[in-house]
Formats: sequence, structure tokens, C-alpha cells
Amino acid sequence: MPTIIELIKQDHRDVESLFEEFQKTQDYMVARKVCAELTAHALLEEELLYPLLRQDVNKDEAEHAQEEHDEAKQLIARIEAIAPNDPELVPMMQKLEKGISHHVEEEESEVLPDMERKVADRLTDMEEIFVQRKEQLVQTLVDDALEMYAPDGELSDEE
Repeated sequence: MPTIIELIKQDHRDVESLFEEFQKTQDYMVARKVCAELTAHALLEEELLYPLLRQDVNKDEAEHAQEEHDEAKQLIARIEAIAPNDPELVPMMQKLEKGISHHVEEEESEVLPDMERKVADRLTDMEEIFVQRKEQLVQTLVDDALEMYAPDGELSDEE
């Protein structure tokens, strides 16, 4: 099984791919999938990594990362609250992508390497928890989005 750091980086690549798909399609359900993936990812980092980062690696990095998560969550909430055909969807998704791209760059160049150097031994055995919890979170978030906007599995043309 990949390490927790590799799983985090794979999540980053997956979300980058979803952003690319959204850029091409501007499909509302792709935007919702991006939001679900990011929400699950942020919760997992906050549950598993950030306490360790805050306590034993770098408190300032932890606080900064949490602030970026909070900003992303606010934007995700706005995206999730709008109608599928809202003209603000594309600009909001672009703003979200820019913020996430910045966060990923910092995390992969500073935070994760710091954690690997300072607390690698304490990162073991998190992988299985990460994978199981992520599956639960994403499925719940995607199901909620589908139920809210497509109770029959299809978006209505009337919206």
C-alpha cells in the first residue's frame, strides 16, 4: 500500500484531473465531484495530519494550511449552494482551482517534506484509515449532491 504522503499526493493529482475535466466540460456534476473530493481530502488532512503537523513539526505551517482549507471550504459552500446553470459557477471554480493549486504547491514543497523528515515514523499505519475514511466521505458527499440536484439521477433541463 502507498504511504500516507503518496496517498495525499495522489489525491492532489486526482483533483487536478477533475479541474481539467471541468475546464473542458463546465459540467456542474464535475464541479460537485471536485467539491466532494476536496471536502473529503481536507477533512482527512485535518483529522490525520494537521494535529501531528501542529504539535510536532511546524505550528505556523499547520495554521497556514488550515487557513487555506477554511478559504476553500467557504468557496466550496458557495459553489454547492448555486444552481447548476448559474453563470458564477465557472469563475468560482477558477478561483477554487487557483487557491487549491497554491495550497498543493506549498504542501508538496514544504509541509509534506517537513513531515517526512521530522515524524516519518508516526505517519505509518495511517494509510488504511485514510483510504477507508476517504471512501466513506466521498461516497456520502457525492450521494448527497446527486440526491439534491438529481433525485432521479439526471439533472433537469428546466433548471
